Amino acid sequence: MAQTNMTVNWIFDSLRDVDQGHLHITYHHNYWKNMGTRGPAGRFGHQHVYNNYYEDYLYQAIHSRSDNQVLVEGNVFAGNTSEALSTYGLVIPEDSPNTCTCGDEELDGFANLGAENDFGSAGVNITQTGNFTKVDYGYTLTPLDMVKSVVLAGAGVGRIEV
Repeated sequence: MAQTNMTVNWIFDSLRDVDQGHLHITYHHNYWKNMGTRGPAGRFGHQHVYNNYYEDYLYQAIHSRSDNQVLVEGNVFAGNTSEALSTYGLVIPEDSPNTCTCGDEELDGFANLGAENDFGSAGVNITQTGNFTKVDYGYTLTPLDMVKSVVLAGAGVGRIEV
């Protein structure tokens, strides 16, 4: 039996009560290649996404929805990447886990752009900005023109830098 949007939304709403205000995640210096979507996706929390290299993303690379807040800084998008960043709540039908041709409908998320990003030819769909504009920890951004080489030099098995 296929799940309906009503069932899926009930599940997400119940997770909101547990997760809201507790999810604080940082993604940095990752190499995301030949992915469909969700690098990362977020609901209900805060994600700091900086200095990642995205190549050939089919749909939405960074997807903030269901009241999620994302701070996006110093990322590079290359190749055939359709949409670099979206805060639109709808998960597109081509990448939706349910069988509805409309996709998964959720509340929109929020995004803020900190340091400059290189979105290449990818689209950006920010429907609303939020109040997550700085983090409470120190970090150093890799210069935008060096992100690709730094990320690729550290990507792969056995290349973990401490």
